[in-house]
Amino acid sequence: FVCLAQDEPGPAESRRRTVIREKLFPTPSLWAFFVVMSFLFGMRDFTGSSMGSLGSLFMQNAYGFNLKETGVALSAMFLASVVSNPLFGHLSDRGRIRWTCAVLLVAVALVGIFPRVPAQWLIPTFALYGFFFLASYPMVEAALMESVPDAVRGRVFGVFITFGGLIGNLSHWMVGNWVKGLGARAHSPDSYYRLYGLLSLLLVLSLLGLPCLHAIRRREELAGKGAVGLSPAAIRNPQFE
Repeated sequence: FVCLAQDEPGPAESRRRTVIREKLFPTPSLWAFFVVMSFLFGMRDFTGSSMGSLGSLFMQNAYGFNLKETGVALSAMFLASVVSNPLFGHLSDRGRIRWTCAVLLVAVALVGIFPRVPAQWLIPTFALYGFFFLASYPMVEAALMESVPDAVRGRVFGVFITFGGLIGNLSHWMVGNWVKGLGARAHSPDSYYRLYGLLSLLLVLSLLGLPCLHAIRRREELAGKGAVGLSPAAIRNPQFE
């Protein structure tokens, strides 16, 4: 009986099979905004991953940190987000774009000054950087989830983090290779100024992902609600601005 009997779908399963699979994005312009946005936030991820790898090499080579001290610094970066993630997540409910822009701009400044601070201030600076930088993740992800319909959120988020993971994880090899190329100069803090400046620039460029994210939301809402005769002003959502 187990080998020969044929399963008959129940009512719920029959209904699931008749559901039409929605497109990820209905128009080429939305696809373009999404790809550009994912690439731009990938620059943010590149900077974030670099701060871990490069920061570890910088502190050990330029200031003689041992493994324990380096581990404490890296831990401080992530532990600070225990406070900042729920705090800024709550604040961003009244304006995601504004708060995301604010925390990333503070992170830009901290990345730029990191190789210039005295050795005793490296760990506090790392913690402060993590406090602001890591808070951008829940806010961007919340904004992205609000920008697309329920039926495609899982797929959209999966593609988004694939972009970020690919671009971000290239940093470990790239910064390691760059530090290796410094040779004896790797023991001088000023040899790292240029690379940290580049990471700050990438973080600034990642802010351009916010207008793309806003455009995706606006176009999705206009496409979904325009059919019922709502004007663009009626669709405006202050929470997202």
